[in-house]
Amino acid sequence: MLLGQEGPGQNINFHDGRLHIHASKDIYTSKTIFKPGEWYHVAIVRSDYQNLKVYVNGEPDGTAFWVGCFMPKAIGRGDADSSFDGLIDELNIFSYAIDEDEIKSLMAGK
Repeated sequence: MLLGQEGPGQNINFHDGRLHIHASKDIYTSKTIFKPGEWYHVAIVRSDYQNLKVYVNGEPDGTAFWVGCFMPKAIGRGDADSSFDGLIDELNIFSYAIDEDEIKSLMAGK
């Protein structure tokens, strides 16, 4: 669990090596298969209050549609048995939808 509720609800998690965005059902499952022990740069961009774009290592991974608020209450955990076993570095939350060039710039540390 990367971001979630303390109990059932909305969350961003990993399951079977893939990133999932969940809001009562999975609305997004990554194409990328994440391997344990490797670092990844993940960007989730929401624009127009409904369109999601997911980038992995600066490259588009896919899109989804989600209307509604995302209100996580915990970083790195959700349900009691779903703690994130890894490291999160440089978490950023923006008040606007960043574009692909800005994602690549952030990924490069600029």
